[in-house]
Amino acid sequence: MSDLTSKDAEQDKQIAVLENYFGSMRERVISLEERMTRKDDYDRLEKGIEELRGRVRLLEKWVWGAGAVIAAIIVIAGIAANAQEVENGRYDSTQQEELLQL
Repeated sequence: MSDLTSKDAEQDKQIAVLENYFGSMRERVISLEERMTRKDDYDRLEKGIEELRGRVRLLEKWVWGAGAVIAAIIVIAGIAANAQEVENGRYDSTQQEELLQL
């Protein structure tokens, strides 16, 4: 019988610990809900979100600008390479190439 009594006492102790734990968790949830219902918290969060959106837009502008510069450099390099090939006779007739090889 004492084994059953000690088992009951142990279970009662575990139940008390769990009730205390869940009670404290409930209090934390309630305090979080109260803090989140305050308008100034929402305003602060919205302001932070708008600031981040602005920063992302600025980065997008930089990326688009860098892409445009890179594209322009590639086009200019392609035009220069094409002009150099024309000067070197690549687009001349094959007869001239044969003479040059001899």
